[in-house]
Amino acid sequence: MPGHRCFFCLSFVLTVVLSFVSFPSIAMAGHAASFQLGNTSYIMDGQERRMDASPCIKDGRIFVPVRYLAYACGITEQNIVYENGVIYLNSGTVVIQMTVGNRVIVVNGLSKFMDVAPVQVHGRTYLPARYIAEALGYTVNWDASTQTISIIKPEGEETNNKPELLSVGKVVEIAQPAVVIIQTSRGQGSGFFWSSDGEIITNAHVVAGSRDITVTTFEGRTYQARIEKLDAYLDIAILRVDGNTFTFIPHYNLEVKCGDEVVALTNPLGLKYSASKGIISAIRDIREVDPDRSGIRILQTDVSVLPGSSGGPLLNMYGEVIGIIFAGKGVGLGLNFALPIDYYFTVSAKPPFGIKDDFLLYRMEEKKWIELHNQFIYPPRLKW
Repeated sequence: MPGHRCFFCLSFVLTVVLSFVSFPSIAMAGHAASFQLGNTSYIMDGQERRMDASPCIKDGRIFVPVRYLAYACGITEQNIVYENGVIYLNSGTVVIQMTVGNRVIVVNGLSKFMDVAPVQVHGRTYLPARYIAEALGYTVNWDASTQTISIIKPEGEETNNKPELLSVGKVVEIAQPAVVIIQTSRGQGSGFFWSSDGEIITNAHVVAGSRDITVTTFEGRTYQARIEKLDAYLDIAILRVDGNTFTFIPHYNLEVKCGDEVVALTNPLGLKYSASKGIISAIRDIREVDPDRSGIRILQTDVSVLPGSSGGPLLNMYGEVIGIIFAGKGVGLGLNFALPIDYYFTVSAKPPFGIKDDFLLYRMEEKKWIELHNQFIYPPRLKW
């Protein structure tokens, strides 16, 4: 299945009623459909059709009623089965199984995790649009100006739906407004909005040991942030700020290979909103650069990384997040590292941040002090 990009992380604004009288035109290359948030009509192959429920937003994600999403992806009524909260969709070549409230999607017998699960809203079952459409080989496009999601099947049942490569300038234009400066009593780092309702990704070490976390957006607004989830070993923290709708980076990709061109957007040495370009130099285990840890895949890159860069996004040339900058070795050596974005999903599944997480952070950051403390408390037994 090509590219794993998240479906669009929009603000949770169910109280806003959207009513549009017409849909924008979409290319009719093969099969095509489009939906608008809040609209009980949708367009399929150029013709308007009615629904008994409209697409909605839940937890910052777009959901479409199961039946109409299936129709839009070419699945007929008899190939939609719903039993005791389990949904089966059969296109003839692809069989999908999902369960309400469960983030596992099974495609042709292979399981993978999603960042949201199917939900029930007012007695209706809704599915996350992007995961279903892309599992069936469709391209999904979003038009923010009209709040329209388009689902398109290219001619010839092609499955290579990767968009065109972007210039560095375009990648920066797409992603930089989502990058933030994070300041604490201990220092400064970077981060980026993961959803429009205030979720921010950064490194755990950026916010370690501080209860006063200030986030400054690209527009210059400041907010007090709180830690929602944190994993000291993976060095990833998920923050939350309350406020208006925030600009976020809408796509991610789990497919990374050596030689891929990448762009890093960070705040090195306090120099706000810097961009640098490089490549993926290698994919390694973290123990090669940090002997105290192992079993974590890291991306080596030659993009510029300096103090203050930690927590910023690493993007491919499609404008998709592929990693989280976390470290560099030396100055000017081109030996810099990022955590693959898929580790975000591991951290997001953790319980809320608590005292144990705080202690683990402290233990990792003050390892030498603790070793000295343990020697004092538990001195070696004297030999006579």
